[in-house]
Amino acid sequence: MQKWDFEHLVSKYPNDFRVYMARGLFYDSFTSHSESYFSPAFSDLNRAQSLNPDSALVEYLLGSLYQQSTFETTAGWRDISESGGYKDQENEVALHHFQRATAIDPKFTEAWAQQAEALYSLKQYSEAIPYYDKVVELDPTRWGAYNDRGMAKSNANDYYGAISDFADALNVKKQNHIPNTALDPTYESRGVAYLKAQNYEAAATDYGRAIGIKFSSAVFLMSLAQIRSYILSSGPSRMLIYLKDCGKNITQT
Repeated sequence: MQKWDFEHLVSKYPNDFRVYMARGLFYDSFTSHSESYFSPAFSDLNRAQSLNPDSALVEYLLGSLYQQSTFETTAGWRDISESGGYKDQENEVALHHFQRATAIDPKFTEAWAQQAEALYSLKQYSEAIPYYDKVVELDPTRWGAYNDRGMAKSNANDYYGAISDFADALNVKKQNHIPNTALDPTYESRGVAYLKAQNYEAAATDYGRAIGIKFSSAVFLMSLAQIRSYILSSGPSRMLIYLKDCGKNITQT
C-alpha cells in the first residue's frame, strides 16, 4: 500500500483505530531511513490509542516506537549519559506502554519480553528478572529469555544463577535445532559468568567452545588445553584481553 491508500482509508473510516494503527506502522517502517518519520508514526499510534484505549497491540507498538527512538534518532546517538538522559527517558515511557499492554492482555509474551528489555536498558537488572520469568512461563522454548535473564543475573552479581540460565538457553537451542552459530554468544556469556565466579576451568571450556563455533573455518593456534593453562597461569583479565585481541581470524581446529 502507498501513502495515499492510507489517506483514503483514514478519510473513509475516521473513527476506526485500525486505520491509524496501520498508517502508523507504515511510517514506522521508514524511521530507519529518516527520523522525520517518527513524528507521524507517533501521531497516528497515539490517535489509535485515543480511539481504542483497550488495545494491547497499540500500546505495544507505541512502546516499541519509543524503544526505536533510542537508537534511530540523533538525540539517541548523542546521548552518552550514564543515567537520566534521553535514552533512559524514552525507555521509561516505553516501559509504561508495555506495562499497559500486559495489563490489558496478560498473555502478551512479547510485551513481557520488552518490559524486561526496557528495565535491562535502564540497568534495573534485578527488577527485570521477574519479567523474564514471565516470558519463560508463557513460552518455555524461548531461549533468548533464558539467555537475557542470565545476563541480568550476571549484572546483578548472581553468577551461578546466570550460569544456570545460560545452560538452559543452550539446552533449548539444541532441542530446537538452532544453528551452531547462535550457540557461540551464550557459551561466551557463560564463560564470563564463570570467570566472575572464579571458576577458571569452566570458563576456559566455554571460551574454547565459543571460539570453535565462531571461527570453525580457519586455524586456531591455541588448543583448549593451552587456553585453560593460560587462564590458570595468567588470570582472567589477561585472557579476556587476549581473546579480544585475537579478532576475527581466530578459530579452533
